[in-house]
Amino acid sequence: MAATGGALPKKDEPLPALRCGPLWMHTCVDGGAAVAASLAVSPFILIIDRAVIEAAAGQDTLFRRIGVGCKEMILKPRTALMTRAYAMMTGVYAATYLAANTIDTVATRQRYSQKTHVAATLIGTTAVNASACIAKDVAFAKMYGGSGAGKKAMPFASYGLFLSRDLITIFSSFTLPKMLAKGISSSGAMDP
Repeated sequence: MAATGGALPKKDEPLPALRCGPLWMHTCVDGGAAVAASLAVSPFILIIDRAVIEAAAGQDTLFRRIGVGCKEMILKPRTALMTRAYAMMTGVYAATYLAANTIDTVATRQRYSQKTHVAATLIGTTAVNASACIAKDVAFAKMYGGSGAGKKAMPFASYGLFLSRDLITIFSSFTLPKMLAKGISSSGAMDP
């Protein structure tokens, strides 16, 4: 992620070197970083998501499904990674990281206040992540939830739980670290 690491530059301070130059160039770099990060984390998240859904459907135990997923990823990586599920997972996290990185780039270049920067990151990234994750979760439930999963509508409460999960994830991944870094920096314990 193209994070600034805490405190934003003041209005009269120059932008960090990585924040100068054309916006389109930084958006391309943000996109490349988002895809690279997504390709790295998606296999592990896919194993867990699939195991949770299959265990919830009563097809197997959670830890057995995680073991099966890990074994498949190690022994047959091409088979594991050339699936619709992996493509969806990679898309979800690439979109999430791209949203976070682009918001960070724009907020830094426009010299938004720390409060506006944090709020924009939380709201924008959560909107992208939650909508992509909910669509992925519904598709995974139909793909891995057993024979009856595709026939039933997803309970409305599930959408609320998915949204809560995503809000907590985004806050702890993209918002809280910046807030903590600013607090540590302003206390004099560390330089930004």
